Amino acid sequence: MTKHPQLEGDAFPADDTPPLSTDGVSSAGSSARWLWWVGGCGCAVVALAASLFALFVLLLFINSDPEGIRESINRTKSLHKLRLITIANYEYWSAHQSFPAAYNIDAEGRPLLSWRVHLLPYLDHAELYEQFHLDEPWDSPHNRSLIPLMPDVYRSPFSQAPDGKTTYLGNAVVGGAMAKPTTADALPTGGYQLDSFTKGTSETILLLEVNDDRAVTWTRPADFDPALGTDRYSWLRLNDERLFQAVFADGASHSMTADDNDHFRRLLTRDEREVVDIDDLP
Repeated sequence: MTKHPQLEGDAFPADDTPPLSTDGVSSAGSSARWLWWVGGCGCAVVALAASLFALFVLLLFINSDPEGIRESINRTKSLHKLRLITIANYEYWSAHQSFPAAYNIDAEGRPLLSWRVHLLPYLDHAELYEQFHLDEPWDSPHNRSLIPLMPDVYRSPFSQAPDGKTTYLGNAVVGGAMAKPTTADALPTGGYQLDSFTKGTSETILLLEVNDDRAVTWTRPADFDPALGTDRYSWLRLNDERLFQAVFADGASHSMTADDNDHFRRLLTRDEREVVDIDDLP
């Protein structure tokens, strides 16, 4: 069987060696080797030049707007975390036939622990969830000791808030996506069913990212609930283009422009009859 010259290291198979030239060197073999070497080097040079040019363009782009690049990367990371939390909400719904209420309550109706705690088993943190005393408030001595163990999924890449605080809040405005519980239970029972979103889950905001001034201890029953008549946008983390992050009840995420308060109000309510044109969202 004829050996492959490039794999075996021979310039030519032994039985096909061309005649030697007068100087004892195979002229055909020398030419073939020369052409192969030149061709290989040429391809390598072209590939190297292309790689260096691509690197130059990338460095030029990064150096021209490093803050813009960082903003874009962090926005993508933040929206990904919000989507993971929304998926956990749906897994909770699958297990309990409703979304979690905003918190669970004791027999006297006092709020105990946030929905963020009760989603832990659906965010691969079942062991942490088992450490909580579900019949105690978030700031009981035992539960307070678990605050520093906040999972990374609850921390925005933009946030500079103290450890144990999150800027990811549920939509708890009147008529919003987070129900207030009415029955004492270890779980936050009484959350909304899917048919409660009469506009459709694709037109109701479920989660928002707020600024560090509005960050809350992640176990605390506290969410996005500005007083009526106040500037709701003042709660949100807005970038230089006045964009904020939000995830809808169907899991779709958007970077939205803070430029239409009436439009925003409609997106916060799950049962308003006026339908929002979702195609207008950025």
